[in-house]
Amino acid sequence: MRGAGRGSGVVKDGWPIAVNATDYFRFPGGRKKLDVLARLVLDEFPTRPRVLDVGCGNGAIAFPLAALGCEVVGVDVDRASIDWCNRHNSYACARFVLTSGTLREVEDSFDLIVCSEVLEHLSEPRLLVAAMSDKLAPTGRLFVTVPNGYGLREIGGRCERFLRERWGLDAILRALRDRLERLGMPSARAKYEMHTSNPEQGHVQKFTHNQMIRLLETEHLRVVDWRNSFVILSVFYCRSGLSAVEKFDSWLADHLPASFASGWYICCRRCGGAGPTNLPF
Repeated sequence: MRGAGRGSGVVKDGWPIAVNATDYFRFPGGRKKLDVLARLVLDEFPTRPRVLDVGCGNGAIAFPLAALGCEVVGVDVDRASIDWCNRHNSYACARFVLTSGTLREVEDSFDLIVCSEVLEHLSEPRLLVAAMSDKLAPTGRLFVTVPNGYGLREIGGRCERFLRERWGLDAILRALRDRLERLGMPSARAKYEMHTSNPEQGHVQKFTHNQMIRLLETEHLRVVDWRNSFVILSVFYCRSGLSAVEKFDSWLADHLPASFASGWYICCRRCGGAGPTNLPF
C-alpha cells in the first residue's frame, strides 16, 4: 500500500483524483466504490461533509475522503489498524480513534457515515447500525457496503474452502491462484493488507437485499439509493479498475437485479426523508 499522500478533490476524466490517495482503486470494486462515494460527497452536500468511517481498517476509504477535503474521523476496534492509520496519516483533516464498537468514544454527529465491508463480520450487526443511526445528523447519509451473502463471489469462496478442506485440493487451487495473480488478480495478502491489520476476517452474516433493508429500517433508516458493485469477473482480473473485463463486470452489475451482484453500495437517510430512488430489485 502506498503512503497516504495528499490528493485533490478535482474530478478529471470522470474520476476523482482523490482515489489515488491509496492503492484501493486497484482492488476488485475499489475504484467503483470510491467513485460512488466521491459523487455522493460532491453532488449531495453543499459543502464537504463531516465523515465518520466506521471500521476504517488501514484507511483505504478514509484517506481518499480526506483527500477530497472532508473532515474524517476513522474508528476501528482493532488497535493495529488504528496505529497503522496514525503512522501513515498526512492529512490535518483526518484523525483515527480506537473504539469499543459502540461509537461512544466519538463525539457529536456526522453528515456522512461510511460503514464498508463491516456488518458481515458481526454476530449482532443491529447494535452497530443503531449506534450509527444515533450518530447521523438529521439530514445526513449513511453509506453501507456489504457482500451479497448468496452472490457468486461468496458462493465461490465457500466452494473453494470446501475443495481445500474436504477434497485436499489446496495445492491445485494455490497453483491456480498463483497463475491468476500473474495475470493481474491481487494476492490474498495484498487484499488483506490493503483493508486492515485485523486478522479476524471471517464472514458470519450472509445478507440478502431484503434482510439488509429490514436491518436498516429497524433502526429508522430509509434506503434512498442502491448500487450493485460487480458480478465476479473483476475478482480474477484487476487492472486499476479500468480494464475491459472490469468495466464490463461493473456495467453488467449495474444492469442486473441486486440478487445477481456480488456486493452492494447502499445509501440511507433517517426515515421521514426522500423515498427510494434507485432500488434494483
